[in-house]
Amino acid sequence: MSPEQARGEGHRLDGRSDLFSLGVVMYEMLTDSRPFRGGSLRETLSQVISAAPRSLREFRSRIPSELERICLKALAKRAVDRFGDLQEFGDELQRWLDSSAAGEKCESGSVAVAAVIPRGLHCFTEDDAAAFVQLLPGPRNRDGVPDSVAFWVRRLSGLDTGPRLSVGVIYGPSGCGKSSLVRAGIVPRLPAGLDVVFVEASAGETERRLEVALRRCVPGLPQGEDAAGLLGLIRQRRLCRLVLVIDQLEQWLSGSQANADSLLVRALRQCDGDQLRALLLVRDDFALGTARLMSALEIPMRQGENTAVVDLFDEEHAERVLEQFGRAWGRLPREGGLQPEQLQFLRMAVEQVSESGRVVCVRLVVLGELLRQREWRPETLVELGGAEGAGVAYLDSVFEGAGANPALRLQSVAARQVLRAMLPADQLVIRGAAKSREVLRAASGLAEGDAAFDRLLSVLDRDLRLVTPTEVFVPEGESESSAGVRGERFQLTHDFLVPAIHTWLTRRQRETQRGRTELLLSERAGTWSLRPTSGNLPSLREWIWIRCLVPAKQWSRDERRVMAAAGRFHLRRWGVSGLAVLLVWGSWSWNQRRLSQQSLLQRMVAEVDALRDVRGTELTRAVAELTDGRYPEALLRERLIGESGSESEAGRRLPLALASAAMGVDETEFLAGQVLNPLLPDSSVLVAALRDRREQALERIQQRMSRPGGGVGLSERARLALLAMQLGDSSWSESMCRTAVADPIERVSWIREVSQWGGFGRGEGELGLGGSSDLNAALMLALKSAIGVRMTRESAERLRGRVQMLARSGDAGEHAAAVRLLEAWRRTEGEESVDLRSDVALVREANWRVVDGLTLVRVPSDLSGGERAEGSVWIC
Repeated sequence: MSPEQARGEGHRLDGRSDLFSLGVVMYEMLTDSRPFRGGSLRETLSQVISAAPRSLREFRSRIPSELERICLKALAKRAVDRFGDLQEFGDELQRWLDSSAAGEKCESGSVAVAAVIPRGLHCFTEDDAAAFVQLLPGPRNRDGVPDSVAFWVRRLSGLDTGPRLSVGVIYGPSGCGKSSLVRAGIVPRLPAGLDVVFVEASAGETERRLEVALRRCVPGLPQGEDAAGLLGLIRQRRLCRLVLVIDQLEQWLSGSQANADSLLVRALRQCDGDQLRALLLVRDDFALGTARLMSALEIPMRQGENTAVVDLFDEEHAERVLEQFGRAWGRLPREGGLQPEQLQFLRMAVEQVSESGRVVCVRLVVLGELLRQREWRPETLVELGGAEGAGVAYLDSVFEGAGANPALRLQSVAARQVLRAMLPADQLVIRGAAKSREVLRAASGLAEGDAAFDRLLSVLDRDLRLVTPTEVFVPEGESESSAGVRGERFQLTHDFLVPAIHTWLTRRQRETQRGRTELLLSERAGTWSLRPTSGNLPSLREWIWIRCLVPAKQWSRDERRVMAAAGRFHLRRWGVSGLAVLLVWGSWSWNQRRLSQQSLLQRMVAEVDALRDVRGTELTRAVAELTDGRYPEALLRERLIGESGSESEAGRRLPLALASAAMGVDETEFLAGQVLNPLLPDSSVLVAALRDRREQALERIQQRMSRPGGGVGLSERARLALLAMQLGDSSWSESMCRTAVADPIERVSWIREVSQWGGFGRGEGELGLGGSSDLNAALMLALKSAIGVRMTRESAERLRGRVQMLARSGDAGEHAAAVRLLEAWRRTEGEESVDLRSDVALVREANWRVVDGLTLVRVPSDLSGGERAEGSVWIC
């Protein structure tokens, strides 16, 4: 009796039910035992419906494995997994007999089986092709290839006699192994001559990735074409036969519209089932979006023709897979049967990760990875804490373990906030509602546009499979914006992650003050929502801690309500007292501030009044102290302007004007006329005051220097020229010092004023030797006169190198002034005389030379001409 008969489904009976009965007879003939046994008819029928028969080779090891396969396929529980009819059954037996007669039969027990190498959460690849098929459920063909693999191999290679496959769809739950099925099961078994292009879909890069993969696979494709254009060229020119595999299509569906104008749709429409074929891998909860995509391609989805489901494992097959993992890791014997304790362990482990009789592959892998270094005994599962404990241990390993992703370590706080935002409210054990990218970004605390958030989502989705994008349902004919939906949405991948993540986050929270405060808020919100009394509200101290440590944007709805209620309660209770204290404190603070401001203003007025009487070298220090920022800038400026404007005596107004200039007031006209003021120790004070208004100051100086009638005396004229030079304009100084045309009295006056009033070494308008020869000579004469009076040794040292160079100048005046200055320095400092001898080439061209310590100057015979001639004479 077939399973469908045992269930009383007489309307579903056909020839395949008889094949099941024939398989039972064949089983008994080969093993001398019935495949299903029970103590009663009910138990026997129950085994027929749900229990898998024991392996024939367990009864007789000499039974060929191919014959065992044929028998077990006839005994498949689902009618679609059995032979299609008696003819197919007979053909399989005949092929086995023919191969046995030809000597192809393997010795019993000698069939080579590739060892399974677990890959963790990573996909199996072509390197695992031989071993991977052992992990797949369902019937197999005579080559040991599961029907789920053989179907797609036939369809993609064009070996089927049915309609040509242009675009196929493989869909199934998240974590069911779709990617591994294609990479390790289907692709390695495709015939030679078929090129395979893999593309991982993403929200905005799918088409670009497809274009790059096509150019890599088919060199020489023209530039300027998009993916659709490239596929069209490959198809029309028959450049090669391609199979496009687009994995994780849900990534594209979550961020794009499947309409006829989209680039991916136009690219897939180039698939003709001959030169080009495509295989789309997508999660089953994106069925609506996939249907819309296929509709845009004008390809109906037909199960068993261009569409196939990859389902979750049943518990029995999950035990077999976990057993193979255990053998690969050395936790179970490499060969032979298992001990009762080990069988119990497998059964308990699968039951803990099973939901409604089905097991998510990823969940089974996570459990296996956590147990690979432990003893496989039932006690181990108890110590681990069951499935929830395994999930917590897994989260510890991926976030904090030795092999944790470095990017995840750096963003561990943001990752926890994202996972917390995805947990359901009210402690439910099912996934929470999908959250938009913007909501998750805000929860993470990362800035908008920060690439770190995109990398974090990529790791949580693609690497760890903890979160996954969800399909946004938009009614036909509406856009996302009109439907009120914006951007991608994400949620936790599996329901089994909810309690594990909650426990893991709670444990982590208790390690920090902020985490404990978050738990306190959650506890108070839960208690108050059940019984909203004042006794269940956070105390004032707790309320303050929560407000300080837990950002309000992270509060849930219940937490917002309890915090608002607590705030109102404490406001009513402490509001009056707090208001009184606040008023007293405010009054005292205002009075203290008023007294402090009055005292400050009094000190400012006193300093401004005292500034009038400051003289000499103390002037600069007094101005700097007054304008150092202690007093309000606006009040000080107003006071200085008023006092400066009311002061008629220039000697008392000068300090006020200098302070006003330091505060940004324009005192250029007054200060430019104070060069002869005896209160100024040197020019550095004026230079410091006028440097911020350099252009205006130079304009005032020019006006005074150009005053008609010679109204400016020699001393004032020299000082104005010096001040202009220190502000950046040396033209007046150049004019006064030019020996060929200048008035000697003017030049001498300039040198005298520079030596007495130049402010050498003061730091403001430092005089350098970068002008003309005449100006340099005059400056060095002034420097010589200033030695020991206003010039410090440090300032002189800064000029020593330049003066030594000028001592070898070809200009007689410049040379003589430099020699005199160096000799003066030598006498002052007690140093040896500077060696002024030049090399031959320089002396030959110069108008001077040193002979036996005497400096000789060449004078042309024609004193008025100044040209060198053979009749030139040398004088000492």
